Amino acid sequence: MKNLRSLILFIAAAVAVGIVYGLVHHLISYAISPEYFRLHLFGLFENLGPPDSDATSLFRLAVGSTWWVGLIVGGILAAIFWQFGSRSRFFAETTKAYLLTLGIAFGIGLLGLLLGWITAGDLAEIYRQGLVPPSTPLDDPRSFVAADYMHGTSYIGALVGLVVGIVFLLRRGRD
Repeated sequence: MKNLRSLILFIAAAVAVGIVYGLVHHLISYAISPEYFRLHLFGLFENLGPPDSDATSLFRLAVGSTWWVGLIVGGILAAIFWQFGSRSRFFAETTKAYLLTLGIAFGIGLLGLLLGWITAGDLAEIYRQGLVPPSTPLDDPRSFVAADYMHGTSYIGALVGLVVGIVFLLRRGRD
C-alpha cells in the first residue's frame, strides 16, 4: 500500500469534501442569521477581499475557513492508516473515518445551534457586544447567537470527530 499517489489523492479529496461541508454549513447558518455573517464573519475574513455579494462572500468564506480543516483531518487520518493494509482497504477505512468525523462535527454543530437557541434569551446582549460594536442594532439577536454557537461548536465537533476517527482507524488497523 506504499503508494504515495493514493495518500495525496485521499488528502486532496478530504480538502474538497471539507470545502463542500463548509459551504453547506455556512448556507444553513446563513439561513438562520444573515446578520451573523454580514456583521461578524465577513469582517473576520477581510483578507479574502471585500464582500461583493452575500452568495460570493459565502462561497469565499466557506473555502477560506474550511479547506485547512479538511487538510488537517484528512492528512492525520490518512497518515494513521497509511501503515495498514492494501490500497483498497486504505480508501475504504479512511473514508469511513473521515465521514464519521464529518458526521460528528455536523451533529455537535446542531447541538450548538440548539444550545444557542435555548440560552440566547440571557446571552444575546453579551454576545452582541462581544461580536459586533455595541452601537450596532440587531434585528434578531437570538438567531445571531444561535448561528454563532453553531459555528463555534462545529469546530469543536471536528476535533471530537477526529479523535473518534483516529480510534476507529487504530482499531480497524489491528484487524
